[in-house]
Amino acid sequence: MDAFAGPGGDGSEARPFRAIPTELLPGVELHLKSGLYPGPFVVPDGVTLIGEGAVVLHGEGPVAVLRARNATLRGLSIQGGGVGLVVTGSVGLEGVHFSGHRDAGVVVEATGAASMTGCVFEGAVEGTTAVAASGGFVRLDGGVFRGGFRRGVDGRDATLELKGATFEGITEPVRVLGGAATLVDVSAAAGRGPAFFVAHGALTLVHATVQGHEYGLQTGAGAAVLVDGLVVRRPQLVAVALVQSDSRLSHLTLETPGVQGAIQVLGGSALLEDATLRDVQSLGVLVRKAKATLRRVTIDGVRDARGLDGTQSEGDGVSVRDSQVELDEVRVSDAQGCGVLASTFSRIALGLVTTERVGVSGLVVERASTVSGRALVVRGAHGPGVSVLSGSTLVLESLSVSGATEGAVWAECDDGSSVRLGALESAAPRVPSRCVAVRKPPSSK
Repeated sequence: MDAFAGPGGDGSEARPFRAIPTELLPGVELHLKSGLYPGPFVVPDGVTLIGEGAVVLHGEGPVAVLRARNATLRGLSIQGGGVGLVVTGSVGLEGVHFSGHRDAGVVVEATGAASMTGCVFEGAVEGTTAVAASGGFVRLDGGVFRGGFRRGVDGRDATLELKGATFEGITEPVRVLGGAATLVDVSAAAGRGPAFFVAHGALTLVHATVQGHEYGLQTGAGAAVLVDGLVVRRPQLVAVALVQSDSRLSHLTLETPGVQGAIQVLGGSALLEDATLRDVQSLGVLVRKAKATLRRVTIDGVRDARGLDGTQSEGDGVSVRDSQVELDEVRVSDAQGCGVLASTFSRIALGLVTTERVGVSGLVVERASTVSGRALVVRGAHGPGVSVLSGSTLVLESLSVSGATEGAVWAECDDGSSVRLGALESAAPRVPSRCVAVRKPPSSK
């Protein structure tokens, strides 16, 4: 096929087609020479289009440049039009370049299945979508998304499989509304919205990296999330925001998150394992009206910050409000607020928790909350090692406090607070006797 050929070609090398014939039989390979081919086009079923050189399929106006039901496209550039390619059946793409579309690069309809390898999407028109799937199937192997796209891959009740894709400057690289998505070895940078968003659907994220963006990972109601390996650096707001979802996250590295903290669990349930949070603003982990388990979590450096609404945070490592939480092998260091806060009827079960060099107390229990468990170690606090306030309860097998400027334990006995300790190790216990009970006498360190 040759854009410069005369009319009446037969598809031979001597007399090539000038346009795509509609009567081609399945299995035919149609080779396109370099040139600009004005569309729109409909690819016959079972036909393979192969670009040789700089082959550009071009469209004007709101129509789709190319429509395909069962076809293969290789080495082409598709430009312009309202949509670059509409997929209604099983279509394979290899090394196809999309740019300049007014609405979307690829639209996969409910009956469609698109398998794309090494494709490039350029957002030359701001606010558009690179790949939009409604009820269909999309597989991406490799792939580069860059430019002014509002969304990179937008799945609605679709099945998405992405491996090795990179997103640069995309406002929302991947959005999943219903359906299911699996993302492996993907990266996103320099965008403005959430890098990965899911609601009312399932998301599996393996070995993902985010630089910038407002959120690294954000969920909406009804999401089921499984993460194994996520690195988020310098998000503008929150590294991970889990809202009314069922989430299991492991192997997280969250560095220098924005003004709303590192991790928010707002409703639903969450399991967080093997996570490292560094240089955090506002809050390390916030759990509100949710159930959560934190295992092997390290929070290194939390400074207070003023949020977008003007409120000032305290710089707490773990803040639990009206929630049920389990903490084991959790370490908080250099937090300007407290290491762990239990507030507003919360229930916390401790395995082993260690706090170091905190600005208030290693543990604060307030507003009718209860903390119980095995062991708490507090090393350095600009206040009591533990504070139990406003009708709250603390029950621990072991408490070890050193370097606390106001003693080991402070409890508001008049407000109905109580503390029961199996063992207390502290250089200066200063234990009020009326509502603090220690089974073994305090020992000096």
